[in-house]
Amino acid sequence: TSDSFVNASQSGRYWYKAEYESHNTVYGANPVFIKIDPAPLTLGSDLTPQKVYDSTKDVEVTGEYVDGARNDESISVTAVTAVYDDENVDPDKTITITYTLIFGEGADPDNYTVNTGTVEKNGTKWTVKVMQDDGEITKAPVTITIGSQNDVYDGRPAELAQEEGAAWSVTDGQFYKGDAVAVELSAENAVDAKTYTITGTASGNDAGNYD
Repeated sequence: TSDSFVNASQSGRYWYKAEYESHNTVYGANPVFIKIDPAPLTLGSDLTPQKVYDSTKDVEVTGEYVDGARNDESISVTAVTAVYDDENVDPDKTITITYTLIFGEGADPDNYTVNTGTVEKNGTKWTVKVMQDDGEITKAPVTITIGSQNDVYDGRPAELAQEEGAAWSVTDGQFYKGDAVAVELSAENAVDAKTYTITGTASGNDAGNYD
């Protein structure tokens, strides 16, 4: 008998033809198929899942690659980006990595699949999104310097200036533009004529992103 296959290189379903020694072609009552599965592609990159807060969702990612192309077919990653689920400080963040995959001339996308993530297919261009749960954003260190102030006894609690620059300033690190952060100065029980310690407390929706 002959049990060879001819031109069965693409993924799909094929008839299996069997010939007896008499060389008369014989087909069974039910068809017999051979199924060629798409070849799996593996995507990867060098990603840094941890960073110090910088008011953005961006994740540092480089070194993107794709493995698994067959017969020297051209398949390449032309772009990769990665973002956290949001920009705020959290030890348990989800990262979404987006790969742009291009199939070159002669490479049929129908012959391939990816082994992880979700795929949006547009001809020879695939957009693959992969999620991982090991992200972390830590607090940004900021040093606040508070200036001395003077007041005259009047029997009431001292009124402290609160303006940035005049009453306090950032001397190391920074509050990122657009963040809702304020510094409130206070001096406990500052009524009588003597010296009191001024303390500052950060407040606002983004204050928790700073240390």
